[in-house]
Amino acid sequence: MLPGDEPSPSGESFLGCLVTAVIAALGCSVDQSDARRRCALGQRLVHACTPPTILAPSVEGRTSGTTCTERRRAALRIRLVAAEALLKALLQPRLGAVQRYDKDTRGPNHSSLTAKGAAAQRSWRSVKERVTTESASEEAMERRRLQLIEYLKLPQVAEFEMARSLTLSHTEDLAVQRAQKKWLAGDRRRILWFEHLLAQSQLAEANELAVTPFEQAKLMRASALHARRTLGCVGSGMPLLEEERKRQLSDAIDSCAWNVAEVLALTETEVEAIATSKRRAELIHAARLRGKFDCALKLSVSDAERRAVENWRDRVNASLATVQLTSPATWKAAIRLQTLYRGSSARRLREEHRLGSAAVLLQKSYRGHAYRASLAEERRKARLQWHVEQGGFDEALQLVMCKEEQREVVRAQMVEQPRMLRCLACFEKLE
Repeated sequence: MLPGDEPSPSGESFLGCLVTAVIAALGCSVDQSDARRRCALGQRLVHACTPPTILAPSVEGRTSGTTCTERRRAALRIRLVAAEALLKALLQPRLGAVQRYDKDTRGPNHSSLTAKGAAAQRSWRSVKERVTTESASEEAMERRRLQLIEYLKLPQVAEFEMARSLTLSHTEDLAVQRAQKKWLAGDRRRILWFEHLLAQSQLAEANELAVTPFEQAKLMRASALHARRTLGCVGSGMPLLEEERKRQLSDAIDSCAWNVAEVLALTETEVEAIATSKRRAELIHAARLRGKFDCALKLSVSDAERRAVENWRDRVNASLATVQLTSPATWKAAIRLQTLYRGSSARRLREEHRLGSAAVLLQKSYRGHAYRASLAEERRKARLQWHVEQGGFDEALQLVMCKEEQREVVRAQMVEQPRMLRCLACFEKLE
């Protein structure tokens, strides 16, 4: 082998770096002596694979055959092929060991661990989807809440209390309040115009401004009174209006709309009927709350009232039966509580009756004492007046009770002079 064919230091470094990089990529610990040994092995393999060059003398005295550059290129190609073969020889055992290590370290629980990992991944995906769905539903609910607030703020709806119950921030509450003030300002103008049109008997225009049942009742009352004034003698539209008014009055009484019924009432009989119905409804409601359904049924007049009382009684009995069956302890506790309440109520009633009787007795005694005192006072004043008229001022002074009476007696005594003194006064006047 010629001196020009010896491997250069750059080739040695290239081969060593290539082997070291590949082994390091596989996770092996590379030692410098081991790398130099492998590089020397590769060089010997390259030198062994290099073919001999045949030299022949030329006419010009120079060496014939391939040039130095061509020889270097051929040597580099051979070195690359040898390096590839060396790397394959070095890497094949390592790859086999890695595969065997993977098979050995998986163990018998590798499939179960893989299944658990897949289940965990599926659960995470489901949680993520649930969170995404919940966030989307929350956003949809928030949009619906804002839309509902805007709907309730409309002048045609005007449910501002419900809108304020749906607000979550101070800004939203202020917006609802501003809308309510604006609506009230417009509604106040409408009410003023409605009252003005009713006073001017412009019923057609007032009918366009009537919104609430109370305003419609006022319009019906004004229409009935206007019909009585204008059509009473003719009687063409009076029966129809009167029938409609009575129908609305009956509906108002049945629905317990007492303000509307009081507006629609025109006669004393209707006013008394409204008062009686209102009192009867209050008694029925109190009887229902106390569980006295027989009394409530006796007070009921219409079929609707009877059905309402019966439905209430059925619901109460069903709830009591449910409590008695599901929780006997609660049922017994309720019975004891009811017994205690009834006993305390009876004791309270007895105490109130006793105190009332004592108050009545005390009031009677006070009235008797006051009456006797007034009689004694009248007798004293009569004797005082009699003594003053008879000139018994000493006896009168013994009967006085206050300074005013004493001054009056003294004044009367000074006015009432003795007869002798009066005669002397007369003689003095004559002189």
